[in-house]
Amino acid sequence: MPDSAYAEWLQVAERTVTRQDVAQTNKWGTLSETWTGSSAYTDEASALAEADRVLAFVQGPLVEERLTIGGRFDVSASRGRTVLVTLAGDPDYGNGAEVFCLGGDCDHGLGITHLDVLRRL
Repeated sequence: MPDSAYAEWLQVAERTVTRQDVAQTNKWGTLSETWTGSSAYTDEASALAEADRVLAFVQGPLVEERLTIGGRFDVSASRGRTVLVTLAGDPDYGNGAEVFCLGGDCDHGLGITHLDVLRRL
């Protein structure tokens, strides 16, 4: 059972920060994308740095892919976040690629994980 101060903190509304790419908004108008994400950052500087990182990621063309990786990966902990995926010998992932995790599933019997991701081209 959490103490009362911690319980109150858990009930506080989420704070938000906003970042906008004016050039993209001017180019695409109402067709431009809006991305939102949640994180555990408690200070504004860290939250703004994360928002800048996400904005930089989504500015380029993206491709949706389904990856199969060895091992059991906690998909729920990565959904909605960017993760670094390295797949030896793969031309796109051999040196590691930062991808945005959309979801996926883990096959415990085979010991593999399928990830649905967005990757920058």
